[in-house]
Amino acid sequence: LLFSAPSYHLNPSKFSSRTTTMAGLEKLEEIIKDNVSNSESCVFLHPTDTRGYSEAELLALTHRDFETRLFITGTQCAGDCAFLRNHHTDNAQHYSNLNYVRDYLKAFHVTKNWTCAKTVLTTLLTLCFQLSPSRYYTLATSLASGLSKNGENTDFEGSNLADGTGWEKKSHINLMVNRNDDVGLVRRKFCYLMDVIFKRMEIKKFLIDDDRSNIFRLVHCETKYSKRKKPLLVPLFSF
Repeated sequence: LLFSAPSYHLNPSKFSSRTTTMAGLEKLEEIIKDNVSNSESCVFLHPTDTRGYSEAELLALTHRDFETRLFITGTQCAGDCAFLRNHHTDNAQHYSNLNYVRDYLKAFHVTKNWTCAKTVLTTLLTLCFQLSPSRYYTLATSLASGLSKNGENTDFEGSNLADGTGWEKKSHINLMVNRNDDVGLVRRKFCYLMDVIFKRMEIKKFLIDDDRSNIFRLVHCETKYSKRKKPLLVPLFSF
């Protein structure tokens, strides 16, 4: 299994009472409902919950597809700001570095702090390099699902305010998408930023993981698709 999901009790004849909700999860539920297109069929069975589905939630599941989606907030909810949404719940349990992904996007798009964006990118790449293959594939498949359809499978806090709707009720401080933003453009930026990460992971596999890290292959990667031929001098003189 790609994700470790919580235990779900699907017997509709036995519904346990809802457990005490962790601080911040109520806010998360509110934010998600305000910013996704299928708010009427949201289901919140959180990773810490030990209850079963209610009758209303079981009915909502019949209207949900099986695509995995991402939701990225500017507000930290229960210690997280990036959430995995699947068929079973809008807050699925996962083990990955998605919070750093949110920080990377926020630095690039919201605060436009390039130094911070480079720092977060370095941290995120370092963490990715240290992941076991299983954990890396979990992260990669999670992001790939969110990047599907040019990022349409990813929603952001503030998505519903892009046209000014409900703007007077919200603070813009923590939003990932503000009133004047084009949500489609934000999604394309997200795809671009993730492409930066995966390309570097691909180069790492080519040069390091497969024991091919010699100077000639390194220079080949730098010049194959580039008009810059000066790096060819390095292997020439080293030879």
